[in-house]
Amino acid sequence: MNWHKRRQGISFSLLILTNVFTHARSLPADQAAVVDNNTVEAKSQVPQWPGFAYDPARTGQSPYEGPQTNKLKWQFTLPAWGSSVVVGADGTAYVGTHAGVLFALNRDGSEKWRFDLTTIEVAPPEDWSEAEKNELTKRGLRANINDVAIGPDGTIYFGQALHVWKGSTTTGFSVPGHERRLYALDPNRTVEWTFGVGQQDIATHISIDPNGTLYFGTVEGQYEQAECRFYAVSPEGWEKWSVLLSASGTILSPALARDGTIYVGGDRLRALNPQDGSIKWEYDIQTTTSIAAAPAVGPDGTVYVCTRPGAIDDYSKILAIHPDGTTKWELAVGVMETSPAISEEGTIYMTSWVPRNTRAESGIQTGLTAITPEGQVIWSYETTFPDWHFNPDQRGMPWGSDSSPIVGSDGTIYFGTDVGLVYAVNADGTLKWTFGTGGEFDNCPSMDAEGTLYICHAGGPGEIYGGPLRCYAISDRGTATVTPPESISKSVRIARLEVALERAKRDGNKPEVREIQALLDELRSGGRRETASDEETKAKITERINTLKKELEQAKAQGNDAEVKELEQLIEKLQLQLERPMTAVHAIAIASADERIGNVLKDIKEMHVRAEYVEQWQIWHVNFYGGGRCVVSASVDLNGDILKVEFPNRTN
Repeated sequence: MNWHKRRQGISFSLLILTNVFTHARSLPADQAAVVDNNTVEAKSQVPQWPGFAYDPARTGQSPYEGPQTNKLKWQFTLPAWGSSVVVGADGTAYVGTHAGVLFALNRDGSEKWRFDLTTIEVAPPEDWSEAEKNELTKRGLRANINDVAIGPDGTIYFGQALHVWKGSTTTGFSVPGHERRLYALDPNRTVEWTFGVGQQDIATHISIDPNGTLYFGTVEGQYEQAECRFYAVSPEGWEKWSVLLSASGTILSPALARDGTIYVGGDRLRALNPQDGSIKWEYDIQTTTSIAAAPAVGPDGTVYVCTRPGAIDDYSKILAIHPDGTTKWELAVGVMETSPAISEEGTIYMTSWVPRNTRAESGIQTGLTAITPEGQVIWSYETTFPDWHFNPDQRGMPWGSDSSPIVGSDGTIYFGTDVGLVYAVNADGTLKWTFGTGGEFDNCPSMDAEGTLYICHAGGPGEIYGGPLRCYAISDRGTATVTPPESISKSVRIARLEVALERAKRDGNKPEVREIQALLDELRSGGRRETASDEETKAKITERINTLKKELEQAKAQGNDAEVKELEQLIEKLQLQLERPMTAVHAIAIASADERIGNVLKDIKEMHVRAEYVEQWQIWHVNFYGGGRCVVSASVDLNGDILKVEFPNRTN
């Protein structure tokens, strides 16, 4: 038993007899609550949106019809990345943050209350530089709140994760000497109880069955080499059981089937018995990495998971697995790091990336794809950089999503992207609307009974040009129209970019430093970058290769095999780029000869053209400007084929 109770002089037997033990929980010393005089309704109502992807099966199927327009109802500034939003029975929205703060927000977006986890003192590893140690000392550390869930009685649950990240890299260390806890709060933010899990981070989403039992996983140690344990905890805060699933692997969020079976992802898919956590079966995903996100369970009991690219298969797969653990079908999908959504009819919706030369089933594009329960691609909607993106060279280029989608009751699919756009796509694959502010949306949207859609910045920057991190409420009842990011004043852009530049320097993110500095130089000069000549382009590529070779030698000296491999691959691509036959002049000529483009250009008196090679996709991006704005955008591959033509400012 793992109790963490304060008995207040009352015997344990008396607590049981009087049934008051749920109101005598201990308040940990590392927690401080901000209290006001708000009152709430009795805890007998079912929450409107109880957890990640709505239901315990993680289908993402909403019982509510979502917004038909992209009107902003309200926005709330966050101190750090936000979790997926959950919504109580009274319409209160709850969002956790990586700053260790849980917010309760009223229907109008005002702060109802907050619950703070105090700063934790921690000693950084000895191999950190003095600058990094000083930075951690200066900024302090709070426990990440990765997920929030609401029980059937209205109790609010969240766990602590204390993993520290070193700059912008993916190497970190677990905080020693501090016990992580699962918290249970009532809607007035009173701590009902806490459940300690030792030195293990509570890093997964929390699943709750109809009886109120909580299921979640913990990790202790480095990613993909961690000790992974899985817990079942009663709604009163007692441990029902726990099992060690892996001594050196990964663990992901659980999904619950209708028969109670618990499906847990990680280095493999496991089916657990809800009575004692015993393993019914294990499914080997046959990759050197892991499952990428929480499983989802379809109406017929089929389990859907996606895998990360690995050494065996250098691409992601979505797997459909029968309830008995046998394979139903699988599809190559490029790169996928999200959970799929499943409609009431069984249609699977997934977000993914399809970089050039990465395997994907025919018809799957970077963006959102619909798949039948039998594994056939129905349609795929491509998502791209918006025409107001801060880097002109990336506008219109395909770019994907790390946001798990949800489905409205009318069939509309909602999800965010890594370039600051929220999408609403109709069930037939056509666009309903987009909502754009910049930043990155890596979490799953949520919805309330009034049809309001909630989504928060997570996984990257906030609003465009270094703006704040925010949580947004999008609703047909909204009255505000989001100001196009391109209309932000020049002085504000410069100020935001200066802040972003300092952050990138502090994190040691050299590529981002160079990109932001180039944008600042362009804004300050008031000029527009012209198309570089082929000689200038080759000179830049050569300079880049020489810089990467120096970084490669440093990585070899440090024994960083992963970075060595990445740098060697990048250098190889750049060297091939120097030898490619397709030049900027060729790309412009091919695009200009296209009849669709020619019909537009013939009416432009003063035209400006810019061609830029996009290394990641190995294509030329050609923009034609007239009247101070882009009128035509084309993508030309190295074979001279036009892959895409867009008219970003066409009104008819």
